Amino acid sequence: MGSHKFDRQFWCANSQLDYDIRVQHHLGNLKFKYIDIIKFIFTVATIYLILWVLLVIGNGIL
Repeated sequence: MGSHKFDRQFWCANSQLDYDIRVQHHLGNLKFKYIDIIKFIFTVATIYLILWVLLVIGNGIL
């Protein structure tokens, strides 16, 4: 009987740990997604800035 109670406590602790790991993993994935989005926005902004500068310089030369 005693071992059955111990098994249940162990299972509860184990599932809690499993849940914590899943939550951490999910938060980690979200963080990476946000970093990717920010990198993408910066890349696009940089490309637009370069094109705009080239356009302005091109117009100035012409």
